[in-house]
Amino acid sequence: MSDIERSLVSVRRIVDIRPIPNADAIEVAQVDDWSLVVKKGEFKVGDLCAYFEIDSFLPETDPRYAFLMKSSVREFEGVRGHRLRTIKLRGQISQGLALPIGQFVNDFDGSKFDEGQELSEFFTPGTDLTELLGIKKYEKPLSANLAGKVKGYFPSFIRRTDQERCQNLGKTIFGYEDSVIETNVSPDLVADAIAAGRLTLVDGKVFRIDKAKASPLDTYEVSIKLDGSSATFFHKDGELGVCSRNLQLKHDDEDNQGNSFVRVFYDSGLAAVFSLVGNVAIQGELMGPNIQGNRENLKDFRFFMFDAQNLDTGKYLTPDERVDLFNTLLEAGVKPELFVHVPVLKHSVTLPELGITDVAGLLAFAEGPSIVHPIREGLVFKRSDGEFSFKAISNKFLEKEKD
Repeated sequence: MSDIERSLVSVRRIVDIRPIPNADAIEVAQVDDWSLVVKKGEFKVGDLCAYFEIDSFLPETDPRYAFLMKSSVREFEGVRGHRLRTIKLRGQISQGLALPIGQFVNDFDGSKFDEGQELSEFFTPGTDLTELLGIKKYEKPLSANLAGKVKGYFPSFIRRTDQERCQNLGKTIFGYEDSVIETNVSPDLVADAIAAGRLTLVDGKVFRIDKAKASPLDTYEVSIKLDGSSATFFHKDGELGVCSRNLQLKHDDEDNQGNSFVRVFYDSGLAAVFSLVGNVAIQGELMGPNIQGNRENLKDFRFFMFDAQNLDTGKYLTPDERVDLFNTLLEAGVKPELFVHVPVLKHSVTLPELGITDVAGLLAFAEGPSIVHPIREGLVFKRSDGEFSFKAISNKFLEKEKD
């Protein structure tokens, strides 16, 4: 699991270029496991680029993004700009934006980049450019019934709920074998590392050994990702808390009792019994009328629990521990019609058992129905030890997503 803010823009490498049938001016570039449409001839395989993920909000004032402003401009947090979305061009799905890395040299204040210097010597693949470029993640504004009176920012002692997309984690998910990578370092400079086994020497060349990041025996819980509004409820040292995705709300203010997060917290009975389970944060999706189009046709608001954190240790509960906590709360009197668990499709299953061998397989498996809606947002995979998770978002959902 990760509590790190999403890296929206980073230095990446173009790993493949493919033609688009009957297209003269555009082609498909592959960045890790993302495919996106680029201008023909703009990149070649091996080039570095600045890759902007979908949901990045690009400000109108930056001339590098001016060509995007012709298609759509909106306002977000007082700034006019363009939101990157999944689109289809000439039948090809395009997710994200790649720009030549040379366009961003001057963004580094006081850079020592010299004319004639190789860009690869200045930029390192994986470098996060999000903060440097001032790029924010676009989020739809909360409806009036969700906004409420604010107590403060989202608590720092609770980890965020946003899993990384599988397209950014190929080696972490499927890296079942050690990899050996050549480095451009003189053996004389790394003799101690070679002696310690951190590097190896073959035919006078130095190689770095990257240990396998995953195992085909890793087991996962696979649950449906619901399209609602992220909610967090917590109990810590006698304090109760109610949070939306980014803010903590006042739950003991009379004027806030109509807020949907607060309503579910009390109406479900969770507030009355929360202290019985210790210092815990429970996270889930608030679903119902006026939330993301109410895709599941719910007549009233309902909280779907998908995660729980032990606030004493800071760790997520394992899937089994989370289900035990959920059942404990129901036994204590929490109402099952208002407080439910997200639908789980698979328990303790390996990816090979599902026939999934790569990211393309994950994305294909993500397609399918939700609870009621014929197109679900996607799936969430949580490893059985509770320490790693990722999401696979349905491309059909992204294509049909409304602003």
